[in-house]
Amino acid sequence: MKSKSGLVIVCLAIVALSLIAFNKHAPDAVTFKALTRESFFGTLSWLFVVALFIERAVEVIVSVLRDSDATTLENKVDAEQQKILEQAKVTPGALAYLNGLHDAQQKLSDYRSETQGLALTVSFVLSLFVSLAGVRAFETIVDKIPSENWLLPTADMIVTGAILAGGTAGIHKMANVYDNFMEAAADKAKAAGDKAKKS
Repeated sequence: MKSKSGLVIVCLAIVALSLIAFNKHAPDAVTFKALTRESFFGTLSWLFVVALFIERAVEVIVSVLRDSDATTLENKVDAEQQKILEQAKVTPGALAYLNGLHDAQQKLSDYRSETQGLALTVSFVLSLFVSLAGVRAFETIVDKIPSENWLLPTADMIVTGAILAGGTAGIHKMANVYDNFMEAAADKAKAAGDKAKKS
């Protein structure tokens, strides 16, 4: 069911973009600044710092909303484990009654999953708000945004919000991918140069 709804969303997005293009409402293409390793990592460094602030804010918000109930559920798991230990002392070798423990563990696991979902939602909302306030990735790499280009700032806010919501780990991964790509390109260029010299 989820895959079908995802396909519907993708199809609707394609149709909407096609209508914009065919009606000649699509903005002109933008030009990019010259890309250097320093400029790329400079942009990612600032996004990393902002994502760090957002991660900490999300931790505080979620802990205020969820930690007390999580502690209660953890205590129930501990209590069920203690019951099993006590039972083992009274009747050594008897088959332990695990239903209570499994039930408590399942409730704690479900609660943690819900908390994770809440944390991601709060992170995305905060990230969109920060992006709306002016923290944007595309603006740092685009040479100039034409005043009539109404779509790029919106795309910038959504994409930057998603990047920030992904957290510092995601930004670190982006940096590693770019660094590996540049090293591979440099090695390939060097190999081609050495081959040209020999021939």
